[in-house]
Amino acid sequence: MRQLTFDNYLLTYLAGISNVQTKSIHKLVKLMEKHYLMKDSLILYCALTNNQKLFNRYTNNQYSHLLESINKDNYLSDSFNDYEFKKIHSSYLSRVKAFEYDDETKRKARNTIMEIAKKKNITNYRIYKDLNLNPGNVNDFFKNDNPKRLSLNTVKSIYKYVMNY
Repeated sequence: MRQLTFDNYLLTYLAGISNVQTKSIHKLVKLMEKHYLMKDSLILYCALTNNQKLFNRYTNNQYSHLLESINKDNYLSDSFNDYEFKKIHSSYLSRVKAFEYDDETKRKARNTIMEIAKKKNITNYRIYKDLNLNPGNVNDFFKNDNPKRLSLNTVKSIYKYVMNY
């Protein structure tokens, strides 16, 4: 799974608010007029992705001074307290941390599964055959402790399987 970047998070957030999957600044600006929650995210996205000129063109330079003053190093500073930039960034960090939390959960479940499987003589082969899983991913998960190879739902399925075996 690719690392979620802040730019991609902003696009995902904008798509979620507007219910439109687009990267078009023109379409997003039109939607911004209806969805007031989009304004700060769209301003931040345009400022950080060098789309200021395009955004200014569609907003009649209404935010040009703001866009000129925002960059990757200062958007969290107190000079932008009138905007929700800190809250947006905090939401992004929560989302990124959720993946780390999932990995830790999968590691703990892996250890439990391995203990139970050993007691019940359940092999990796039996697990991936009975659950119709990718053998490479299952083996990498168990042998190399690679939590990224299996989803949390798959690990839960393996756990249930081992418990009920």
